[in-house]
Amino acid sequence: MILVRRLAFLLAVLLIAGCSAPGTPLRVATNVWPGYEFLYLAREKGLYDKSIRLVELASASDVMDALRTGDIEAGALTLDETITLASEGVDLVVVLVFDISAGADVLMTRPSIARLEDLRGQRIAVETTALGAVMLEGALAKAGLPIESVQVRHLSLREHLEAYQRGEIDAAITFPPYDSALAAAGAVRRFDSSAIPGRIVDVLAVRRDALDGHHQSLRALVHGYFEAREAWQESPAEALSIINRRLKLPVNELPGTFDGLHLPSADEMRTMLAGEPAPLEASARALGALMHQNKLLPEAPRLAGLANDDFLPEAP
Repeated sequence: MILVRRLAFLLAVLLIAGCSAPGTPLRVATNVWPGYEFLYLAREKGLYDKSIRLVELASASDVMDALRTGDIEAGALTLDETITLASEGVDLVVVLVFDISAGADVLMTRPSIARLEDLRGQRIAVETTALGAVMLEGALAKAGLPIESVQVRHLSLREHLEAYQRGEIDAAITFPPYDSALAAAGAVRRFDSSAIPGRIVDVLAVRRDALDGHHQSLRALVHGYFEAREAWQESPAEALSIINRRLKLPVNELPGTFDGLHLPSADEMRTMLAGEPAPLEASARALGALMHQNKLLPEAPRLAGLANDDFLPEAP
């Protein structure tokens, strides 16, 4: 399975590299996630020209790999993934905040676990990411349980369902669309990110060395994103049908595609990304410290100059 995944990534890299000559488009990679889909809606509505190329990759790990190697200029990532790359020396700038999790990230359990306190001694599937660490910390804090009181199973999201069905785990920290499959298997929601507001954020991270050469394309990318959001607000059914070409959600779940996500306005983003230090930088430093505490990073990075609001639409 690992070999298949690596071959798929290498193929994607070759396809990207095929367009990497001077004067090439701004290459922006994402995996599938509701908060990123307005970029693809913008593309389908003809809001992007050939100066912008969206690259569809299988996972956030693949997006991170492509940023590491410089095969793309920008990628959609969670803030913790951005911090991880920064700690490795990949110089990134956040120019857009896609969403803030406000219930989309969830802890799901077997029905027999009626309260968070009942997690004591149970097996919880968690990805080895800061998102998993933040969610687990929040759930256990609410339950008044120490980390030592549960059995953590480090599994990828794609492994959660089978592990649950085989009786190998009792709970899982997950998010859409994986939570739907767990719910269909009988798992129930016991905790979500609305209880830890502002802790989980999705952003557009750009290699700093690409800012000057792709300044106009970045502005067009961000402006097209906001136009696509307006199109969704004006004609939600049409927009969601386009978005679902990638998400592949059951039709009855489409109206709730963005439930549990706060989609900040341009003014909110400007507040998050402006200033020295920007509020997003302060949040990132706190998250970096948590990641270091959980042994996800060898040390907490400094993250100076992480945020840039230059590419947002001007304030009215």
